[in-house]
Amino acid sequence: MSKLGTAAGVVCLLVSLASAGAVIVPPQASNAAVARITQGPTIEYADDQFAVVTWSTDVATESRVYYGTDQKNLSHVSENHSSRTFHRLDLQNLQPNTTYYFRIDTGSPSTL
Repeated sequence: MSKLGTAAGVVCLLVSLASAGAVIVPPQASNAAVARITQGPTIEYADDQFAVVTWSTDVATESRVYYGTDQKNLSHVSENHSSRTFHRLDLQNLQPNTTYYFRIDTGSPSTL
């Protein structure tokens, strides 16, 4: 866990539910190889309403982050359907002085 401050001094706390090297299993089972996080996740930027999460995977996949204030009910999602190995997603509409939890889900690997 790490506290992230802004120039205005507002503190935003983001907690990852995934760790580096974690295996991310997509919700739909498939015979394709499972993507592995090779770097991150990293909070690249955060302020009182917005954050940017980045990570890398060993194979090209879609990008998806589930996030919310209850770690058992991540009610928001940010996603990009383009397959890539470097992932960067925006978490929007955050509330100041609130703890957010997030989970990385890279989906199934690209068939390209």
